[in-house]
Amino acid sequence: MISEFTKTQNELHQNFQHINADIRSIKVKTDTLDNICFQNNFLPNFIKIDVEGAEYDVLLGASHILKGVDAIMIEISNNENNVFSLLNNLGFKKMNTLNKSNNIFFVK
Repeated sequence: MISEFTKTQNELHQNFQHINADIRSIKVKTDTLDNICFQNNFLPNFIKIDVEGAEYDVLLGASHILKGVDAIMIEISNNENNVFSLLNNLGFKKMNTLNKSNNIFFVK
């Protein structure tokens, strides 16, 4: 899978990192959590997700490992209803919102 920074994301990144280059896009190779964990023979029991709006896609790509995960902290900035529904269907319950941010802690 290939993901690209949008122009807005790139401008925010440049400002944060104090970069003056005019980069229009950056292509990066991505993979699912299921694939990464399988390839490394690793099964986490806790996951922290902060992916700037791609939360639902990340969760979809973690459908197998989420069965063994006990807790998730996730910053939800997009597709909130889909994220809540998916996690609820996997047996996760919302515990609280942390620090008046979009970070939410879920447990089974």
